[in-house]
Amino acid sequence: GAITNRASVRADEVDPVDANNVADQTTLVTGAADLNIVAVAGPNPVSVGNFLQFTVVAANAGPTDATDVDVVHVVPADFQVLVAKMLRFRGQEERPCVVAAGQITCHLGDLPTGPGAGISIGGVPATEGQFLTSTTVSAAEFDPDHANNEATTDTTITPAGAGDGEPPPADLGDDLLGRGPGCSGCSASTPADNVVGLGFAGLWLLFCRRRRSKPRP
Repeated sequence: GAITNRASVRADEVDPVDANNVADQTTLVTGAADLNIVAVAGPNPVSVGNFLQFTVVAANAGPTDATDVDVVHVVPADFQVLVAKMLRFRGQEERPCVVAAGQITCHLGDLPTGPGAGISIGGVPATEGQFLTSTTVSAAEFDPDHANNEATTDTTITPAGAGDGEPPPADLGDDLLGRGPGCSGCSASTPADNVVGLGFAGLWLLFCRRRRSKPRP
């Protein structure tokens, strides 16, 4: 909000012009939101044409809620994106992300402090070699620490037929949100906001450890 400070001056003598004896200074105080992003990819390695999944968690360490939050995930241009969605979060339903020319943009909107919002992205790589991605998060508010606003992944893509990983699931919605690779003991009824492929819960624990290990000023 706005804070107004007022200063005034007076004397015992008569002041012929008292209109300039008072000055106001108004300062607009904006919120600050320390955003954080964590991203993992799997399986690693994975063969050309097999399914590669990214699980992303964006969170806000405060002190105020964040608004107009965007997560941008950049992949190599020859990566065929099969699914990209924001998961159920604090009453919001699943929503698709926007995919264009190797850039996946997920508009989270408001992001309160506390538990983060999950994003799941899956597709197939077309070229063997090192597969590098970057993920960034931003908001309208001032962020006091930009060092944790970007996450990267590095996956080894082996030649087609090498046997690493599996083809894309026949039912992407069911497998991606309930029985993805590395999701031990999951079922089709597992809530999407609790487990996502590589394990949303496990990724959230990793994020919490990072927050606890961050030195306080």
